[in-house]
Amino acid sequence: MSTDETTNLSVSDVGERKAEDEDVVVQYVVLRRDLIDKWPLGSVVTQGCHASVAAIWQHKDDSSTLRYCYT
Repeated sequence: MSTDETTNLSVSDVGERKAEDEDVVVQYVVLRRDLIDKWPLGSVVTQGCHASVAAIWQHKDDSSTLRYCYT
């Protein structure tokens, strides 16, 4: 898919493309265990969540991100 096609992809197109695409998109959030000694666990998890949302937002117009968020 070209950049122009990705930019013009609408939310309604996401479901139609699902049957064509066999790849499964997964997002892993990796947290550093050594930070738990220095920070409260909730703060470490919160930072991981912020990083996760930032990655999704940064690629919000990508067709894979649209499928991940809307299916």
